[in-house]
Amino acid sequence: NKANYEREVRKAKHILIATIDPTTNLPKTQEEQTEASRLSKEILDRVQNGEDFDALMNQYSEDPGLSSNPDGYVFGTGEMVPEFEEATDSVGFGEIAFCKSDFGFHIIKRLPITFEDAENALRSEVFGKLIDEKIEEWKKEFSIEIKQNEEILAEIK
Repeated sequence: NKANYEREVRKAKHILIATIDPTTNLPKTQEEQTEASRLSKEILDRVQNGEDFDALMNQYSEDPGLSSNPDGYVFGTGEMVPEFEEATDSVGFGEIAFCKSDFGFHIIKRLPITFEDAENALRSEVFGKLIDEKIEEWKKEFSIEIKQNEEILAEIK
């Protein structure tokens, strides 16, 4: 049922003007955050005045996932930060939303879900469940216990 699917799954592109340093994951200085706010509002004005969203996204976005998601993100409830989800839900297809999250300022363009998007999302969901089931099976079969190594996780972060 496409109508139900579109309520649960969204697709959007965004221009992220970051307020955190990508190398340290720490907040940028107050001066840098003020500049991020100014720049994001300038870009928002440009988009609303008809400039090409994709061109501005490719020029300005600081989203580290842009290169692997140039056609946008397909996401379900709880997969993005709440501010991003709420902003996306607040507009119709092809419309622009704006929000601030812990990552920075987002200029969001909501996109319609295509058959290919739905197929890929469903395939990913089914594949993920199959993998989880297989891992549980192997854990029982081989008496495997999986633990997080907090020390290594801290180094990665």
